[in-house]
Amino acid sequence: MVDTSALFGVIGLAFALTLGTELIQYFLIYRTPSFRALKANVEKQAAKVEVARDASSSKSLKKNQAKLTSWEEECGKQLAVVNMKAGAIVMASLFLAWRFLPRMYSGVVVVRLPFLPPNFMLKTTHRGLEGADPREGSALFVFMLCQACFRAIFKQVFTWGPSRRMQQARPPVPKAFKTQ
Repeated sequence: MVDTSALFGVIGLAFALTLGTELIQYFLIYRTPSFRALKANVEKQAAKVEVARDASSSKSLKKNQAKLTSWEEECGKQLAVVNMKAGAIVMASLFLAWRFLPRMYSGVVVVRLPFLPPNFMLKTTHRGLEGADPREGSALFVFMLCQACFRAIFKQVFTWGPSRRMQQARPPVPKAFKTQ
């Protein structure tokens, strides 16, 4: 039998933990002066790139492309550090949830799936449940789905993190991994 109160509890917990994680990221990463300076620098450089593309003199274009490449490498390195910090915060929150959620909802069927889950998902959907019915879903499975959905929604609603232009700047590939 499906426990609907546990289902809403898991959804609420996923919402609260995702919101808390986003707020922690905002205060520890996205509100810092170094991140704001990086974001402003990206916007300024992107405007310069657009102007350089309009003025298509071959000599100035090559010079600007060289500057752009070095700038993208530096920006990519700084952005990699930001992404690493944000990833560590998300990983810590998910680790806590993964640790304590099965204890709170041990053996409680939270959802009944209308399909038979694939074999690679079976341990996740049925984790912590007793019985042989693979269509029963655990609290951890619902939490993972909700966490992923809420995180995507919060990234769209709160525009605190890296902008699209910042995400396009990638860190340089080490020479050992380049193919020529």
